[in-house]
Amino acid sequence: MKARLGALSVLLLVSPALATKVKIALVAPLSGPLGPIGESARLASELALQTMRAQLTKAGLEVTLVPIDEGNPTIAAQSARALVSDPEVLGVLGPTFSGTAMLVSDVLRPANLVMLSGAATATEITDRNYPNVNRVVARSDAQAAAMAEYLSQKTPHRKLMVISDATTYGNSLADDVETAAAVYKLNVVGRFNTTARIAFEDIVTAAKKQNPDVIYFSGGQEAGLALLRELRSANITSVFAGGSTFEDPSFIRTGQGLVKGVLYTTTFGPLNKFAAASAFSQRFKSAFNQNATIFSVFNYDATRVMLQALLDAKAGAGDTLSRADVSAAVRKVNIPGGLTGALSFNAKGDRQRAPLFVMRFSETTTLPEYLQIHIARPKAVK
Repeated sequence: MKARLGALSVLLLVSPALATKVKIALVAPLSGPLGPIGESARLASELALQTMRAQLTKAGLEVTLVPIDEGNPTIAAQSARALVSDPEVLGVLGPTFSGTAMLVSDVLRPANLVMLSGAATATEITDRNYPNVNRVVARSDAQAAAMAEYLSQKTPHRKLMVISDATTYGNSLADDVETAAAVYKLNVVGRFNTTARIAFEDIVTAAKKQNPDVIYFSGGQEAGLALLRELRSANITSVFAGGSTFEDPSFIRTGQGLVKGVLYTTTFGPLNKFAAASAFSQRFKSAFNQNATIFSVFNYDATRVMLQALLDAKAGAGDTLSRADVSAAVRKVNIPGGLTGALSFNAKGDRQRAPLFVMRFSETTTLPEYLQIHIARPKAVK
């Protein structure tokens, strides 16, 4: 009799009628030319939910994924307001793009609705110290250290010229490059600010005089390509390097043969460089008859963190699970074996150890080739 009562108690605990209904939103581009990115992220979230379904059910949680088309930042912000008004929504995965993430996070903050991005890299996202905002990718300012480390450890290049496109982003990254260069014992022989709208004579003249091994451009791909064209026209053969803006398809398409040999850093490197990616890719293919992408991997990890936070919060809060509980739990999650490495966060919501990749456009094809992985560790929070 006691055994039957025990079994009945367990059954009641996991009964759908008694489970706590929770919605996790995914804000991602689900239509238009960027739709495949969002679809890849959505499927990864679904796979993570399938994987953890039994644990969630045992904890009395009935979790549903709610995909939201990121569209443009304004539309995404409007959708975020609707999410805030739904009390069953306890977490938001995404957005994918930094501009959208900034707007959406402003909407979610007053409601203490936790946000966890698997793609947005802008430093400002977490530098505002919102208690509910987190990400599983590296900050954009970590790119400088990744490139400096590669140049120092894997090349004979020691003379570096740094160029900014005079934007806030460009100046900030250029400053970080100078700082990283000092750490890795690279010699900065010149620093210039410029834009695509003015002539590059001063830079060309300085490059001819200083003969730097590497010219690092910090800024957008359009201005970077214009400078590269000027340098090559002047027969300056220094290695040209930059940040993640160089991975934009328009940089390759417009630059054609010019971009061969160009170095850049990116959060989204080759899928096969992650040890657990092979098994994940097989599971993904089996489940959806589609190939996994690098966006799948990061969003799978983000979803795992969110679901683990739900479990942890439910264990601590019992039947009164709140957005504040889940938001606090995300910051405390520690998963040693994520697909992209260990998953834990600092007090700002930045990942404690985030991978970055150094890539190079091939000399023989238009495809980028992998050079080195760098593990970014955010600065200590003061």
